[in-house]
Amino acid sequence: MMAIVQLIPYFKIGPAWAAVLPLLSVLALTAFKDAVEDWRRHISDNRLNNIKTKVIKNVVNKNIIDDPLNTCTKQSSIFGSIFDSYADSNNNSISKTWLSDIHNQTTGGSPIVRNFKWKDVRVGDLIYITENNQIPADILILSSAHDNGACFVDTKDLDGETNLKSRSSLDIFKEYKGIEGVVQLRLVAEADSPTADLQDANGKIKILEKGRTKTVGYNMNNMILRGMVLRNTEWTIGL
Repeated sequence: MMAIVQLIPYFKIGPAWAAVLPLLSVLALTAFKDAVEDWRRHISDNRLNNIKTKVIKNVVNKNIIDDPLNTCTKQSSIFGSIFDSYADSNNNSISKTWLSDIHNQTTGGSPIVRNFKWKDVRVGDLIYITENNQIPADILILSSAHDNGACFVDTKDLDGETNLKSRSSLDIFKEYKGIEGVVQLRLVAEADSPTADLQDANGKIKILEKGRTKTVGYNMNNMILRGMVLRNTEWTIGL
C-alpha cells in the first residue's frame, strides 16, 4: 500500500523506485522460493511414481478402467464389469450378464508377474508385494505367505509409529491361497468414500461361490495403504 501511495506525486517523499524496489524484491524472492519448492515436489513425485511394483497379469480382469475420468469410481471387481448390474441384496442370484462375461473370457495362459511403475497401476489390478517393499496403492488383502492370511506392515511414514501393525485377509479368502488361488476369485468390492482418518476404511464385498453370492464387510484391518512397507512377510497379494 505504501508503495502505491508513493507513486502519487502529491504524497511521495522520495523517488518512486525507492518505494517499489523493496516490494518487487519480496515478490521475486517469494516466487523463487515457491518455484524451488514446486520443483522439489515434482522431483519427489516423479521418483515415487516411477518405483517398480509387481502386478499379476495374463488373467481376465474386466475391472480395469481405461477411461481416466472414471478412475475415482467407488466400485471395483475382479472378472466382472463394474458397469454391469449385479446381485440384488435381497436374493442370492447374480446378473446373467456378469456371469456371461466371466465364463466367456479366457486367459490364454498361466498368470505371470510383471514389473510395473506405480503410475501405471490401475484400479482392479492384482498387486503382488514382496517383503521390505513399499505399498504402491491402497489395497484390499486377498492372500499372504502366512497360512492365516496375515501380514505385517511398517506405518512410520504415515503416522510416525515404529511398531509393526498386523493386517489380515478376510476369512472368506483363506481358501484362495497364492496367485493360483486369487485368480479364481469372482467378486465385486465396494468402498465407502475416503476420509482423512487413517483408521477409518469400510466397505463390502460380494463374492460368487458355487453360483451364489455372499456379501461380507471389510475394514481397515483388511487393508494396507500406500506408503506402508511390508515387513516379516515374504509376500502378499491385494486388489
